[in-house]
Amino acid sequence: MRELKRLGGIYLDTDVIVTKPFDPLLHHQVVMGIEGNRYLYGGLCNGVILAAPNAAFLDRWLESYRTFDDTRWSDHSVVMPYKLSKTTPRSELCVLPTTSFFWPNFKERHVKFVHTEDEWNFYNDFQYAAHIYNSAGDYIAAMTPDRIRNTNTSFTRLVRPYLPDDA
Repeated sequence: MRELKRLGGIYLDTDVIVTKPFDPLLHHQVVMGIEGNRYLYGGLCNGVILAAPNAAFLDRWLESYRTFDDTRWSDHSVVMPYKLSKTTPRSELCVLPTTSFFWPNFKERHVKFVHTEDEWNFYNDFQYAAHIYNSAGDYIAAMTPDRIRNTNTSFTRLVRPYLPDDA
């Protein structure tokens, strides 16, 4: 996060797949998305962060890490930015709905839905990225190029455009 603050740019977890250009969002100082149900969970996920150099929100968030407890990483990585967002001017932080980056979410029923059903189109008008959570490990381990090409699920349709012809 220090480098993102210093240089600005886009941070993506390694399990995030971009589904459309971020260009319409780049004029904001910081962009993050709600993960899960904001009424029950209350988190801004750090899996996708867009930031201008020297963004004030990142200063406050970094300062909060002075009390970081690595046994409760989500307290500072997800819950803290959400808490800080409540007192942050809109000019400093753009909070997008969960459907922008983190839907379907990390819960088992959502992960199963993405990997076994063909009902969610990640390439829609309101979703910029898909977070393929590490909790999907069993589904990912079972993936083969043949399965991606020949099985229609929300996940296989998401990744099929990235599969090389010779794989």
